[in-house]
Amino acid sequence: MHTLFSKMLYQKKRNNGYTSTPQHGVMPRAFSKIKLLYKCLVVPKHSLCSVKRHKNTTPCLVSGYTLIELLVVIGILTFSMGIIIVNQSGFNRSILLKNLAYEIALSVREAQVYGLAVFESQGGTDTFAAGYGVHFEQGASDYYILFADLNNNRRYDSGEGVETFQLSRNNRISDFCATTSTGAENCASTGSISYLDIVFERPNPDAYFRTNLGSVYGGSRITISSPSGDTQEIGILLTGQITVRGN
Repeated sequence: MHTLFSKMLYQKKRNNGYTSTPQHGVMPRAFSKIKLLYKCLVVPKHSLCSVKRHKNTTPCLVSGYTLIELLVVIGILTFSMGIIIVNQSGFNRSILLKNLAYEIALSVREAQVYGLAVFESQGGTDTFAAGYGVHFEQGASDYYILFADLNNNRRYDSGEGVETFQLSRNNRISDFCATTSTGAENCASTGSISYLDIVFERPNPDAYFRTNLGSVYGGSRITISSPSGDTQEIGILLTGQITVRGN
């Protein structure tokens, strides 16, 4: 009877995860802990491991993201990317407008160099005495003309055009003004002038400004603008100095 009771007790302890040893009697079975640890490591990382609950064990918890957290992160990233794209587009428009301003300034400088240097105004004619200039006209907001002053009247006439520069990306010449000796401005936007010619001729490096009102001016200003409203100004002084400034 005692032997049968001992066998039943041994079998119950064995079923509960214990085994007998000659030295220590009963001890926790290490294999069960190793098996649980293995399952916790290899199970996909969800909010709760899919390990079945066993006796003397607890389910292992692993950190992760919920659907709400994922949607919040996606929303923040989408909003940030939208701001970056909008700012990048505006930055590109500003850079293109500034490049256009420098191109106009370079055209004025080109007319100055041609007018002061020995440059043949018409190929094969051996004509070197003509001055050179840049022509801006009211109603022609998308182009301007580099011309050779063949008749030396310091203004643009039909047939004197050397090159026509077309403005791109809907940028336009929004205004041009001539500054009088007293500092007053006659501008196309106010209807005071209808055209502006800036001419350079040898040997004087100074600029000559001609409008439909006359030619006694101390400087001029050309304003260009983009579709978004950004502006750049090109200033030409009587001494031939050229400046570019923006808003």
